[in-house]
Amino acid sequence: VMLEIVDRFNQAAKDIGAATSIKFIPAGYPDSPDGISVRVCADSRIAAYAYSRTVAIHEGLLTILKESTDGATDADKAESLFTSAVAFVLYHELGHIHLSHTSLDDSALLDTAPEFEADMFAAMVMRATGYSMEGVDIVFSVLDLINPAGSLRHPTSWERAEMVQRIDMAKISSADK
Repeated sequence: VMLEIVDRFNQAAKDIGAATSIKFIPAGYPDSPDGISVRVCADSRIAAYAYSRTVAIHEGLLTILKESTDGATDADKAESLFTSAVAFVLYHELGHIHLSHTSLDDSALLDTAPEFEADMFAAMVMRATGYSMEGVDIVFSVLDLINPAGSLRHPTSWERAEMVQRIDMAKISSADK
């Protein structure tokens, strides 16, 4: 799943880059000597983060996302939801790197804007790659279980979900015109 998500990101990056002045850094799984390495950490922590030119997603997060999609009506739907959820997490973390959030200084520790910005980046890439936004709700429901009140740097999951939904609906309506 991870390789497909990374490949779709790189293709979307080329397409978006060709149509705009945005320069994307390519990603690679598990390594990318000239780009961003995407790593899966073999532990049970429910976490994902970006630093320097690396995105780390822990097996604990992948497991809980998979378990959260197991109640889908059929196996294909469950797999689609899981892939969509993982793609959103990965694209969110790639967003932190592309938007230079990983180089923020300590004064940004109380700023929640980078999380919203990374969510918007992820939503844009999800649309460009053709992934369904359905898995995004699963991501935010898992975040709500882990940390319902948010934190100094992370808004609540419902605030983030609402923002992503508003932006996604705006993109859908503008595409229909």
